[in-house]
Amino acid sequence: MPKTSPTHDRPRLILASESPRRRDLLKQIGIVPDKIISPHVDETARPQEKPAALAGRLAEAKARAIAASAPGCLVLGADTIVACGRRVLPKSADADDARRSLTLLSGRRHRVFGGVCIIGGDAQARHRLVTTIVSFKRLE
Repeated sequence: MPKTSPTHDRPRLILASESPRRRDLLKQIGIVPDKIISPHVDETARPQEKPAALAGRLAEAKARAIAASAPGCLVLGADTIVACGRRVLPKSADADDARRSLTLLSGRRHRVFGGVCIIGGDAQARHRLVTTIVSFKRLE
């Protein structure tokens, strides 16, 4: 029997992310997770792994990392990858990292891959991948 939310007769929703942006996106559509847990997943790309595949794999890995200890719950994992060609841009750790990435993207088109995976009480993973092409104005 699925674990249900104390206030609703539905499975509990766990967001496998501490990203404030992901919480905001869910809130915009009227969804508030019952619990938020940060998954500990190695986000290193595999050799020859394309950016789209990386986004999908990480979204599923994050969902599975939490679902393993939350049977009966809905677990939502997601990941966003910014890529210039096949080059994956790292998440900026500081202002210098951000400056390097913005300089690389200046005046170019790039892709943003959003991977989403939800795992239900049946342990089946359901996936979506969205690709957005972004034209970046030249920075002066």
